[in-house]
Amino acid sequence: MALVSTRGMIFRTLKYSENSIICDVFTESHGLRSFIVSSSKNNRAMTNLMQVMNLVDIVFYEKNAEQIQRIKECHLHHFYQKISSDIIRSSIGTFMLELSRNTIREHEAQPDLFEFLMQWFVGLDEREGGLQYYHLSFMLALTQWSGFYPHTNYVEGKQTFFDMLSGSFVPVVFDARHVLIEKESTLLYQLLAQNESGEGIRGFKLAERNALMDMLLKYYQLHIPGFKPLKSLDIIRQVIQ
Repeated sequence: MALVSTRGMIFRTLKYSENSIICDVFTESHGLRSFIVSSSKNNRAMTNLMQVMNLVDIVFYEKNAEQIQRIKECHLHHFYQKISSDIIRSSIGTFMLELSRNTIREHEAQPDLFEFLMQWFVGLDEREGGLQYYHLSFMLALTQWSGFYPHTNYVEGKQTFFDMLSGSFVPVVFDARHVLIEKESTLLYQLLAQNESGEGIRGFKLAERNALMDMLLKYYQLHIPGFKPLKSLDIIRQVIQ
C-alpha cells in the first residue's frame, strides 16, 4: 500500500459515525477521492482542518479509487484571510464549491484543473472590488475545463439565438426548449464578450446578473449528466445585490 503526498481541496464533509467523518477531497494527484477521518480527541487537529473549501496538504494510503481511504497526515496549505469572516465572499465561495462538486467527478489526476480551482478560490479571498461578478466569471471559466464553453459566434441580425445544446448562436429556432429568446441571447453574448475582452465583467444590473446565472445553470444542466440543483443559489441571490 503506497503513501501519496498531494495538495487537495475539501469538497464536502459528512458525519459518518460518532467518531468519524467522510470527506470528499479533490486532490491534485488523484482527482476526486473520499477519505474517512477519525474525530477522536487524538485526531482533533486534523478534523478541524477538514472544512469545506480548505486547501490542504495531505498524505494518504492509496487504494482503489472507488474505496474510502485514510489520511495519515493533513496540514493547511493556504490560510484564507477574508472568506471565513466575509458573508459575501463565503457565499460566493460556497456557490463556486457546490458548482465544482456537481461538475467534477473524475478520479484521475487533473493537476491543471486543481491549479485552476486553487487560483480562483485564493483570488476570491484576495480580490478587492467587483465581487458581484466573480461567480459569473467562474461559471464561464469552468465550462472551458468541462468542454462546453459557449461559442462567441453572435452576429447581430443574423445569429441572435443561443442554442444551449450546441453551445452556439444560431439564426433560426428549431427547438425552443433549448434555445434562449433573443433578449436573453443578447445578454449572454454581452457577458461572453466582456469576459473575453480581458478587462473584466461590469455594468450589468442585478436582474441581469440573476438572469445570466439562471441561464448558465440551465446550460450546465444540459451538459452535465445528473447535475443537481444548487442549494446555495438562494443564498447568493440574497447576499449579492
